[in-house]
Amino acid sequence: MVAYGAPSCEVLIYSVRNHFKNEEKLRGSTSKVTHMDFSKDGKTLMCNNSRFELLFFDLNIKPAKLHKKLDLLKDEKWETYTCIMGWHVLGIWPPCSMGLDINSVDRSNKGSD
Repeated sequence: MVAYGAPSCEVLIYSVRNHFKNEEKLRGSTSKVTHMDFSKDGKTLMCNNSRFELLFFDLNIKPAKLHKKLDLLKDEKWETYTCIMGWHVLGIWPPCSMGLDINSVDRSNKGSD
């Protein structure tokens, strides 16, 4: 799968196996999507948007829906981690910081450092 954050506040999911056919439109973001990461098992997509929201889409069901029970995803394993908002990056935010203080982040592939 390839995910694309469209200007329409949707995330478009494309199938690589099916010659990049648009498979699904994920709706639920209130502003443009700025960062995305797939879970290791490919069943969840985590997104941040320009309103600094943290969204999780359940890709295991069709059509994909926003996760309602976010606390269940706190310990989820991620293939990459480029989202600037989320449990795994809480420590990068200085006290009294605002959403525009951090532009990008990436986690090492080791996952333990």
